[in-house]
Amino acid sequence: MSNYKPISFLTAFLKIFEKVISVRLYQHLNNNNIFANTQFGFRPNSSTEKATFNLISEILSILNLKKSLVVCIVTFKKPSTVSITIFYYPKWNFKK
Repeated sequence: MSNYKPISFLTAFLKIFEKVISVRLYQHLNNNNIFANTQFGFRPNSSTEKATFNLISEILSILNLKKSLVVCIVTFKKPSTVSITIFYYPKWNFKK
């Protein structure tokens, strides 16, 4: 009997417990409208296509109103490489 290892149900229990807490937390946040309308990640019926469409429609509505616009896009390519692109409209003339 000394060759047998004890069986642990703790990992299975913790996985079930984590899932229950995750579902309950998501339901609470969703039912109480705590999520922002512009949060697209990790939500059902939401995708990067909807986020892109939302961004483009916001940009077009601002441009139609002839207001100033600045868009900053940050891209993480690798853990140590960050690319930042800034678009602005109308083009500003900086005087020296």
